Amino acid sequence: MMNFVEWCNNNQGFVGAILSFFTIMISIIALYISIRLAYIPYKKRLVINTYIDIIGNKYTLSLTVANAGNRIIGLNSIVVYNKNTYIGSVDKQGFIEPSHTCEFCVDLDLDIRDTKFDRDEQIEIKILDTEGKEYTFKTDFKLYPVKRTPK
Repeated sequence: MMNFVEWCNNNQGFVGAILSFFTIMISIIALYISIRLAYIPYKKRLVINTYIDIIGNKYTLSLTVANAGNRIIGLNSIVVYNKNTYIGSVDKQGFIEPSHTCEFCVDLDLDIRDTKFDRDEQIEIKILDTEGKEYTFKTDFKLYPVKRTPK
């Protein structure tokens, strides 16, 4: 132990360089963490829940969009694709407050008599907000268990 103390006294420049290096590394880590924390209030995030219903001879997509972020999100358009082919959209625009939801009903351009779906097939939902950010969701083609008829 005494040899170590004597070595440190004789090599002050080396010990100072090591302490400076660790100080710089801790400063860089603290800067990175503070920058990451600064972006949290501006986080935008959408979550969706979907199911498909049969009304008459048409498929209808019921879509619930939740704002899981910390900012108000303005919805510009919602477009639905199946195998990269357009099958429906929503023309309604609106804003979703943080921790709130919005429900949409999309009439899909698919006739039940002409269309057969695999259980593994997915539909793609693209949501464009008013700031130009595009959210893309892929969801399984789930049919609602109850068959409804039009009113």
